[in-house]
Amino acid sequence: MSSTIGYRPAIDGLRAVAVLSVFLFHLNPHWLPGGFVGVDVFFVISGYLITSIIVADCDKGRFSLRRFYQRRIARIFPVFFLVAAATIVAAWFLYSTQDLASAGVNLAAATLSLANVKYMLQDNYFEISKDAQPYLHYWSLSVEEQFYMAYPLVLFVLRRWIRKRSLQFGLLAAALVVSLALCIGLTMKNPTWAFYLLPTRGWELLAGGLLAIWSANGWPWPGSRVRGVLGVAGLVMVLASFVVLGESPQFPGFLAALPVVGTCLIIANDPASKSVVERGLGTRPMVTIGKLSYSIYLWHWPIFSFTDYALYTHPEPTRIAIKVGLTVVCTLASYFLVEKRARAYLNEDRRWVLAFASVAVLGAAFVGAGVTIRGHFFLDAKPSSVAAGGLHVRSGPSGERTGGILLMGDSNATMYGTTLREVAGRLALPLDIVAAADGYPLPNPSGQPHAIWNDSLAAARALRPATIIYVLDWTGKFGGDRTVLPIALEQIAPLAERIILITQPANLRPGSTREAIRSGASPVFVEDPGVRRRRLEANDHVRTLAGPGVRVIDIESIFSRPDGTIIYAAGEGRFLYQDTTHLSGDGAMLVLPQILEALSAP
Repeated sequence: MSSTIGYRPAIDGLRAVAVLSVFLFHLNPHWLPGGFVGVDVFFVISGYLITSIIVADCDKGRFSLRRFYQRRIARIFPVFFLVAAATIVAAWFLYSTQDLASAGVNLAAATLSLANVKYMLQDNYFEISKDAQPYLHYWSLSVEEQFYMAYPLVLFVLRRWIRKRSLQFGLLAAALVVSLALCIGLTMKNPTWAFYLLPTRGWELLAGGLLAIWSANGWPWPGSRVRGVLGVAGLVMVLASFVVLGESPQFPGFLAALPVVGTCLIIANDPASKSVVERGLGTRPMVTIGKLSYSIYLWHWPIFSFTDYALYTHPEPTRIAIKVGLTVVCTLASYFLVEKRARAYLNEDRRWVLAFASVAVLGAAFVGAGVTIRGHFFLDAKPSSVAAGGLHVRSGPSGERTGGILLMGDSNATMYGTTLREVAGRLALPLDIVAAADGYPLPNPSGQPHAIWNDSLAAARALRPATIIYVLDWTGKFGGDRTVLPIALEQIAPLAERIILITQPANLRPGSTREAIRSGASPVFVEDPGVRRRRLEANDHVRTLAGPGVRVIDIESIFSRPDGTIIYAAGEGRFLYQDTTHLSGDGAMLVLPQILEALSAP
């Protein structure tokens, strides 16, 4: 962003400290347990710099919201869209269908500056399957963009209409106190929400903003020597936070004050002084890394994610070398070829229409692409869509919907959605889905049937499919009750020419993941004996129901061996499981030959 304030090399050096801490933390959390708080350092820096620019423009009578957002667009979005596009293309080639679908919806959320909300609703930052979340780091950008949607106007109004500078400062300080109180309080109740939400993170941006206002108002500071000592103390606090903090449900809370206060003390240093902190942060290597920090931040995480995802069996030194090398190459290329040039070009006042139009068009395209990818690569029907007749995936050759395949069941059915689309395409058959991940599609012999069961039957009556493929978590859904499934088949039988049931695959134990293998766990995974016994009993019950009009596809030998060990990866190392109980798209595709055979049988 072009600035109306003097350039200060130490700020770029502080950016370098922040991005290097995040970089090292993501390379290996054991090296720098609290390195993730580099994001908190970024928040304070951002609040300070942007407030300085807004206040300077306001005081000179030339502040313009249009100009502010043009500069913001020029600074943020060229590389934002470049990395976002490269990421989704790489995900297309490397990820399972479910993970690609997840990347699609997260691309849309990031483009709308809602990545923080999406991940807040998805999982805890410290527990999420990070190698399958290449847009995870966009959460912090979303927090900033949400903040800057309203903050410039608020600051302009305060600066323009409230003459008493101390009152302006006091109102923003009060907002900081409220945000900090929310942060501490919500961390105790729901640390995931406190981690991601703007109201609980805004105080960090406001902390930097208040420093800028204090300076702009010309209020007194301590002497340069005192500020120099405080700057050293601040640097010690920031560096200490990288070491003493760690992945914890107590963060952010009051713990975030350590890096935030430390950053404030560094920024409060006298820029004209020759203090050790100012000189150290202002060295050429630190300034260079600081200038590259935005590109480093955007590129490093998807590169790390894809490397860990695809090469989880490779030794850590190999993966680290690939991560560092690719990040350096992509950072330098994007900074010199895109970031610098696009920022200068879009920053020209006469190109404001182009800047806004570019963001609008690209934003709409990226949101549309993300939503389309989500819908194409993860085929599940919400209960509401089941009630409306199901999810229509494919029509027959003449556009007909009858006489085709209807997928029915719970999340164990939805994992076959893209496989069945392939099957339906090969056989030129219609495909509809009434399987819902969070549904209970079984009759209730002793009471009122579940709504989704009645809605599924109604959809089948309307569609008149030739085949109903019915798949459930057999172990969990009917447990020890052996009467429910026969009743279900009796009610389904009149609605289709044939019913196909698929047995339940072996279950991985918790912790049987790519991350576990990368961390040195044995690559031999064995199913828990108790879980295996109950699953085999449920599958045996399913097999007994085969007969006229009912075909059972037994997938036991595809995913487990007689000794109980699980076949969890394909020949190229692609993981066959999405989680402990569900197959990935690659795993489900291994069942495709059996499905084709069952459909072609008399």
